[in-house]
Amino acid sequence: MKTRETEGMLLGLIGVVIFSLTLPMTRIVVQEVHPLLNGLGRALVAAIPAALLLAWRREKLPTWPQVKSLGVVALGVIIAFPVFSAWAMKTVPASHGAVVNGLQPLCVAIYAAWLSHERPSKAFWASAVAGSAIVVAFALQAGGGGLQAGDLLMLVAVGIGALGYAEGARLRVRWAAGRSSAGRSCCRRRFCCCRSAGSRGRIMRRIPSRSRCAPGSRSAT
Repeated sequence: MKTRETEGMLLGLIGVVIFSLTLPMTRIVVQEVHPLLNGLGRALVAAIPAALLLAWRREKLPTWPQVKSLGVVALGVIIAFPVFSAWAMKTVPASHGAVVNGLQPLCVAIYAAWLSHERPSKAFWASAVAGSAIVVAFALQAGGGGLQAGDLLMLVAVGIGALGYAEGARLRVRWAAGRSSAGRSCCRRRFCCCRSAGSRGRIMRRIPSRSRCAPGSRSAT
C-alpha cells in the first residue's frame, strides 16, 4: 500500500511541475493568439496522441453513462479551464493567476466529497481552508480591496475545471473496476472450461479402450 501511495505522490508531483508551466506559457501565447483559439487549440493537439494511444490499445467504446461523465470532464478540463484561464491571462500576470489557481485543491476536494463520497481528514480541510483564505487575501490586496476581472475569470476556470478533475478521477476508478471485473469474469470462464476439459479427460482415461470402441457403446455413437 505504501509503495502505491508513494508512486501516486511522485506521479502527482510530476504532473504539478508540468502543469505549473500552463499559465506562464498561456500568458505569452495570448499576446498573439485569441484566448478562445489558444484554449481549445491545445486540447486539439493533445487529442491526436490520445486517439493514437486508444487505437493502439484497442479500447472499447464508452457506455452511455461513461459518455455523460466524459462530457463533464470535457466541460471542465478541455473547455472551461483552458478558455477562461487564457482570457484571464490577458489582464493579470501569470504569477497572480497561479496564486488564484491555488483555490483548485479545495474545490476538487469539495467536488470529490460530493461526487465520490470521499471523506478527507479534518487536518486536510483545515489546511485547505487556510491556504484558500491566504489566496483570497492576496487577490483582494493585489486588486486594491476588490477582485479584478482576471480574478473572476480565474475563479470560473478553477470552479468548473475542478469539477472536471473530480469527475475524471471518479470515472477512472469506475472504468478500472469495470475492466477488472470483466477480466475476472473472463478468467472464471477459462478456469471452468479447463476444469471441464480436465474432468472429461480423466473420465475417458478410466474407460477401457475396448469399451469405448464397442459397437453398442456411447463412444461409438
